Amino acid sequence: MSVEKRIALEIKRRGMTIRAVSNMSGVPYSKLQPSLQERRELRAEEFLSICQILDMDPMAIAKKTDEGGVA
Repeated sequence: MSVEKRIALEIKRRGMTIRAVSNMSGVPYSKLQPSLQERRELRAEEFLSICQILDMDPMAIAKKTDEGGVA
């Protein structure tokens, strides 16, 4: 599962909107929305900012993605 898909699932699990995450993280909605639909890869700084907002460990997410694990 991709990093973008993991983040999209976490946003949904928390009942948040993409717009709210965009506003809180500073990642423009026009970049975040296609990323979460896996039509665009998140840039490193975007990924880190979103992880901070969601209180997610970026290294754990990346490691699970590399290993093919499930969050």
